[in-house]
Amino acid sequence: MKVTIVPEELIWRFVGATVRNEADAKMPYDTVYDKLPAEIPVAEEFVSQWRCFVQGTVARAFVDVFGLRSFLILDGDTTKRIGTWAPAFWQETRLKFSNKAVARIWEQILSEATNKPPKQADVLPGDALLLTTLFPNWWNTYIGTWLEGKKAPWPVVAWFFLRGKYNEESSLPWLSLLEKPGELELPLRGLILELSGDLAEAIEEGLQQWIDPENAMNGSTSTEGLAQFRFQIHSAIDVMRLAGQKDPFGAIALRQAFDFWTDEGTLGYDDAKFLRGLVARTKVFSRFGQIQKQLFEVQQLLEERQIQ
Repeated sequence: MKVTIVPEELIWRFVGATVRNEADAKMPYDTVYDKLPAEIPVAEEFVSQWRCFVQGTVARAFVDVFGLRSFLILDGDTTKRIGTWAPAFWQETRLKFSNKAVARIWEQILSEATNKPPKQADVLPGDALLLTTLFPNWWNTYIGTWLEGKKAPWPVVAWFFLRGKYNEESSLPWLSLLEKPGELELPLRGLILELSGDLAEAIEEGLQQWIDPENAMNGSTSTEGLAQFRFQIHSAIDVMRLAGQKDPFGAIALRQAFDFWTDEGTLGYDDAKFLRGLVARTKVFSRFGQIQKQLFEVQQLLEERQIQ
């Protein structure tokens, strides 16, 4: 029996199954996928429908990840906060998309039959956000240097930062951005301070639970802000690894960046005041200072227990 396969129909079916968390569902005619072309033309009618799908999916992705979180932006020379509820946010979030996302999805459909992985990196930042909503594991491809190299708009960078889960110091993607603090836009300056505050609180509690498990606070790491950070101090090895590093969590780099942002690196009339307010609210630097004291205490405990 002769069968006509329409690539666009396969793409819609695959995307629909993925959105419904049915990515493992069997696709029709998959036994002949190795005979299908690696590249396909995209009809204008499909492009129009795809554009509507992209707009709705990306908007929902921002709302789902950002929730009620607000970001600092400059309105002229003054600072204000906006979130997904504000029209100003969507004016800031005018992303570019391309047909490359469609090509990567087509490659993903064929990948099992062809043993050729999709070229994940060959997309625009807006495409990357869309594809990560469909394929969460692709987050690892885009986070960090890829976003920097593509000069991704700040809402995309923020979305990737907030979508991640971090359980070791080497996985913190904003540390490399702190090497060039003057290139960071105000929304990311504020977000990095907030995330670093959550990080410091999670580490502080993790260390305290190791030092004094009976009197350590329990339950606070289940809050939404701290849910991203899973730094568990299980053994002396974990503690010594942290204690042996000069700046494992970027506290020194963050302090230097903050001093720059609130002095010669200010962007507007009052952004420095807002950033200082964030530091006061999150207690980020005092928490990092407490962590250094805790590490010293733990080292002393280890010496008492003769654990080196």
